[in-house]
Amino acid sequence: MPRTREISERIRGIRGIEQITRALKAVSMAKAARAQAAVQAARPYNRMLREMVGLIAGAARHARHPLLKTRAVNRACLVVVSADRGLSGGFDVPVLRRALEEAGAFPAAVYVAVGRKAVSYLKFRGLELAAMFTNLDDNVHIKDARSIAHYVIAGYKRGDFDRVDLVFSEFVNFFAHRTVVAPLIPVPVRIETSRNYIFEPGAEAVLEAVLPLFIEEAVFHALTESKAGEHTARLAAMDGAARNAAEMIDRLTLQLHRARQAAVTGELLEIIPAVTALE
Repeated sequence: MPRTREISERIRGIRGIEQITRALKAVSMAKAARAQAAVQAARPYNRMLREMVGLIAGAARHARHPLLKTRAVNRACLVVVSADRGLSGGFDVPVLRRALEEAGAFPAAVYVAVGRKAVSYLKFRGLELAAMFTNLDDNVHIKDARSIAHYVIAGYKRGDFDRVDLVFSEFVNFFAHRTVVAPLIPVPVRIETSRNYIFEPGAEAVLEAVLPLFIEEAVFHALTESKAGEHTARLAAMDGAARNAAEMIDRLTLQLHRARQAAVTGELLEIIPAVTALE
């Protein structure tokens, strides 16, 4: 039997880990609740903006804009949204694998890595990173989405790539999320032709104002969905770690009791013969 002191030290160490994981679980639960509320608030705006852009693009269908024009894809850009911190289990694995699968459908591909996990994974595989965006706040800000959107818009207009797709994890509920690949540029709008509008100063000017806003919001939506999934994944990971620590403490406590009983039994076996001899 291991010595009781060694078992007691292991129990103290694991109990400290259990306290840390339970504290992280509580923090993740609060952050996940806020992120879920942000997702629910953002989704109606995302739907309404898509409908509005579809109506405008349909009414201005004779106007030309580079962000609406489809061209042959020789080089694609994949914006891969991942976690910025660890302790979230396998949250990023499906997104990163899906990004590589999507890249295989094009002659060539570059990556815009959002989050440190995507940066480290893609660098490790020796893939081309066009840009990196890390250290994003837990509360998603539109300025972060705007920076990413401006970068891909400029690259698309320069001809650095011919298509831009978003790869991210969409929040489903506290227990599930799914990987989504969403086309970003050219802007994927369902053109509505049932209404006519008069544009002032002109259709091109309106599209020039609306389409970048649409792309910014699409990126913001992806960041918000991914952040909610990240927090819920970390919540599940910390819950599992806390339960595993509690189970290990129970096993070690039982082992400690057995070791103490064995020590007491051994002492009795030494004492009883001596007492018997004295009698």
